[in-house]
Amino acid sequence: MAGNYLRRNFAGLILLLGMCAAAHAGVSYTVTQSDLTSPVAAKPMATQYFARDSEVRVGGAHASRVILFKAGSIYSIDHGAHTVHVLKQATLEHVRDRLQKRTQAAEQKANSVPTKTPAAERLIAQHLLEQMRSMTERLLKPTKLQFTATERSEPFGRGTCRLWEESENGAKHLEVCVARIDQVSGGRQLFQALGHLCHYYGGSLAALGVGFGLTDPWPAFSTLKGIPVRIRVFEKGRAVSQTDLTDIHAAAVPAASFTVPAGYKIDTRLLQ
Repeated sequence: MAGNYLRRNFAGLILLLGMCAAAHAGVSYTVTQSDLTSPVAAKPMATQYFARDSEVRVGGAHASRVILFKAGSIYSIDHGAHTVHVLKQATLEHVRDRLQKRTQAAEQKANSVPTKTPAAERLIAQHLLEQMRSMTERLLKPTKLQFTATERSEPFGRGTCRLWEESENGAKHLEVCVARIDQVSGGRQLFQALGHLCHYYGGSLAALGVGFGLTDPWPAFSTLKGIPVRIRVFEKGRAVSQTDLTDIHAAAVPAASFTVPAGYKIDTRLLQ
């Protein structure tokens, strides 16, 4: 009897430990964005984020709009309109591939214009094609990020974060304050979440508050030996915006937080 009792309770303890581990597999954090150019101090805009494995949710439990980044797609959920806008194959790799294919299709179409087509129309078609080529080359051109460590630091949580600088064309473009991963509760999960977000089209805006076109900035950011918890953008020597990651902690993030509500209208037209 005693042996059966111990076996039953040992099995229950193992199950409980497994449930606790699953409960702490995620991270919750807040992204606060501030406009530093306004003559009147405006209240920063704060948004709650949740991440679990490779999925990220932008928007708290009571947010009217929520964005899900999962399985290579982006889901924009409008609870007021009971509608979900979906952008499938939304990773940077897929977007770059689609852009190249559209440009190739435009070139083939331009090359197949009948010779009897008026010269003026052929000239317009060629001009549009050249514009598209130029835009494609500009979008596909990778953004090179090179960071330089400084001796400065700033308060973060109960400790500090170290400042790094990134310059473009000889002028400071970014100040990035980096905290050690082990300094942050849920730091490992947060580090992975930021990396996952940056792989998506527009994901760096959600992750870091800065857009990098079709370049994934995370390989460069991940060399900073920590988590970028504060980022300032500079223009002409002046800080114009700031993004802060706050209220970071390991959290029990249920899988239901990353599901599309049943019964909502699915719309893929606007985002394809």
